[in-house]
Amino acid sequence: MALNTINKNNNKKKKNNRRKSVLLIVRILGSLVVLQSVIMHNAISKYEPKIYPEVWANDINIGGKTKEEAKKALVKNHSDVIAKKTSL
Repeated sequence: MALNTINKNNNKKKKNNRRKSVLLIVRILGSLVVLQSVIMHNAISKYEPKIYPEVWANDINIGGKTKEEAKKALVKNHSDVIAKKTSL
């Protein structure tokens, strides 16, 4: 009878240890997911008012510019191309 009680207590301890281990792993993974989300949000939000880097349009790098700056650069390039064609 005493041996059964000891075995039951050992089984309970093993289950509790397993639960603690699983809970620890879940907490670590959850923390990593939250950390990755924060890092991604910060990386993306710094470009909120701007165009992402290395974006090209008509051989012009408009990356890192605001929408208005990109428009001006494209219009200027377009005007320069037209001016070159008409002067020939």
